[in-house]
Amino acid sequence: MTTRGGTLHAPAGVRVDDGERPPTRLPLVVYVLTLGTFLMGTTEFVVAGLLITVFAVGMIVGAPLTAAGVRT
Repeated sequence: MTTRGGTLHAPAGVRVDDGERPPTRLPLVVYVLTLGTFLMGTTEFVVAGLLITVFAVGMIVGAPLTAAGVRT
């Protein structure tokens, strides 16, 4: 087999089987890994949301207290 211009040329005697293949199922481990990745990603977003919420509550409560505590 030689390549010319990026095309792979096969010998004339080679036939390609165009027959129907039975549908194949993915292994169970693929579904388990997909579920695990989804759950890990979801928990990261939950933690990030909680951190932002705690920061916002701290600003809402802390800003007036700081302003009231500072006397000029």
